[in-house]
Amino acid sequence: MDKVSLAQVEYHIVAFTDDVLAPAAVYTNTIDSVIGYTHLCGLVYSDQNSATDGLSIEQAASASDFALGYYTRSTYTMVGGDTENNAFSVQLVAPFLRIRYTNGGTLQTVFRLVAGARILRGL
Repeated sequence: MDKVSLAQVEYHIVAFTDDVLAPAAVYTNTIDSVIGYTHLCGLVYSDQNSATDGLSIEQAASASDFALGYYTRSTYTMVGGDTENNAFSVQLVAPFLRIRYTNGGTLQTVFRLVAGARILRGL
């Protein structure tokens, strides 16, 4: 198996929150530049289900494109209490990124979302 030195990994935190959400409430991180990174990896844990397609990774060519609706997105429906299927990875195809999480219909008592842009160098 090939091994990667930690010196070869660059990681830029894009989103981190552990603020619980009310029913149908939305967490949205700030628009972030991910120029030069190859993919976004993260995990989300909640004790309640997300809304259908509640985790949305949105990418756009410019920061202003989000307001115009000119972006692509990858979506996931997260199951509350699931610690085995709560990680995600998305290939970055645009230089700007925004993450949204929409809670389902029940108040959360536990919520954590962390995501970072990554690139491997020297492979």
